[in-house]
Amino acid sequence: MHFKPTNSEVYYGISKGYHEMFHDALKEIQLLIGDKPSYDVLSHSQEDNNRFFYFEQIQRQAMMICIVFQAFAIEAYVNLIAVNLYEENEFFGKFEEMGTLKKINKIFSEKLKSDFKKDKDIYNLVDITFDLRDKLAHFKSKKIDLHAMQEDPDIYNPYEFYTDFYEKIDNIVNTYPKFKVLVDGLVGHDVIDKQMNDIEEMLKFNIQEIIRKTFK
Repeated sequence: MHFKPTNSEVYYGISKGYHEMFHDALKEIQLLIGDKPSYDVLSHSQEDNNRFFYFEQIQRQAMMICIVFQAFAIEAYVNLIAVNLYEENEFFGKFEEMGTLKKINKIFSEKLKSDFKKDKDIYNLVDITFDLRDKLAHFKSKKIDLHAMQEDPDIYNPYEFYTDFYEKIDNIVNTYPKFKVLVDGLVGHDVIDKQMNDIEEMLKFNIQEIIRKTFK
C-alpha cells in the first residue's frame, strides 16, 4: 500500500480561517464608517484613523491569504487525484509545467471521462479563484504623478485594485469543497477518506497480526 499525503485540507482550513478574519476586520471598519458612504480621515480623530488603517490592513492581508490558500487547496487536491490516477512519474514528469486549469481539464478528459467545463458553476469558481490568485502574484506597480494627484485626488485610488477581490471573496471561499465533491463523485469515492480508511484497516491488521504472533 502507498500513502499519498496532501495538504489540501490544511490549506482550505487556513483559507476559511482568514475569510473569518476578513469579515471581523470589515465589521470594525463599518463601525468606524457608520452611515457615511466612505471613511473620511479628516473628520475623525487620530485614534480612529489609526484603528481604521490597522483594520484595513488586516482586511487586505486576510483577503490575500484566503484567496491564495483556496487556490493552494485546489491545486494540492488536483495533484493528489493525479497520483491516484496516473503513474507518478508519468504525471509529474509530463504535466508539471501545466497550469492548474490545464491539469484539471486533462485529468477530466483522460481519466474521469468527463468535461470539466460542463459544470459551469464550479468551473467558473475555479477559474475566478486562480485568476484572482494570479493577479495578486503578478501585481503591477504604476507610476503616480504626485503633482497631478494634488490637483485631482481621484487620479489615484489605492484601494481600487482590491475592489474585485472584496466583491468575489465570499463566492470563492468554498470553491475547494465544491470542486472536491465534483471530483470525488466522478472517481466514485472520497479519495482522502478512502486513503485514511485503508490506513486504518492496515493498522488494525498489523496490530492483530502482532497480537496473534505474540500469543499464539
